[in-house]
Amino acid sequence: DYDELKREFLDRYETLMYDSTQPFEGIRAVLHRLTDAGLSWGVVTNKAERFALPLVRALRLGAEVVVGGDTTGHTKPHP
Repeated sequence: DYDELKREFLDRYETLMYDSTQPFEGIRAVLHRLTDAGLSWGVVTNKAERFALPLVRALRLGAEVVVGGDTTGHTKPHP
């Protein structure tokens, strides 16, 4: 039952994830300063790339790279 419930939860999350997800207050200014200084930056998250990539695009963060929780050999909290 767990796999089926997990799949249902993630499918529902995918349809609702844009409703209230937003960057922390003030982060856009920080990101603009990094970009203006010629520094590259990215997003590392425990979210699966299935969710992380479209969210980063929708939020127009301008990240050069996104590392999702399902793209490395270890999950959080592994360093």
